[in-house]
Amino acid sequence: MSPTRDAEAEIVALAAATDMSVAAATLGPLGPTVIRLEESARPQHVSLQVGTVMSLVNTAIGRIFAAGMSDDVLAGLLADEPVRLAGGATQVDDAFRARLATIRTDELDFAFDAPVPGIGTIAAPVFDHTGSIRLVIAIIGSSRGFPRGPDSALAHTLLAATRRLSWRFGWIGE
Repeated sequence: MSPTRDAEAEIVALAAATDMSVAAATLGPLGPTVIRLEESARPQHVSLQVGTVMSLVNTAIGRIFAAGMSDDVLAGLLADEPVRLAGGATQVDDAFRARLATIRTDELDFAFDAPVPGIGTIAAPVFDHTGSIRLVIAIIGSSRGFPRGPDSALAHTLLAATRRLSWRFGWIGE
């Protein structure tokens, strides 16, 4: 099973349905790493490409991965946070822990105008048969008019896609 190959159809369909860019990331040795990017036909100023390593703290993709990590794994990866896109020295504080708890509940995270001004992102996890996060899929577009909140149509579209992929990877939910 190849997560990238299996996710390809969903990524392309999401990009076509939303008219936005769609990225897929996996957890690599340096942190969350973009492995697939389907770019929007609309021009966007996004410094994102395949191979980009994302911040665990300052990006929606990274925070989704962080929400699925044990405290010791997260602490180890945070030590290398300054080498990642939009990363910097950081400590896990109560606000960050609360955000991770919300992400675990909603299975979504959002980023607006940060780390890139004018860009909005919504990200969701894809689970494997063990309940571990195998991929994170993110929809990226202009933050102006970007649908916000877990009840938005965009959130429902993304969650439907990530749940289909999770099911294909053997996850049956809780």
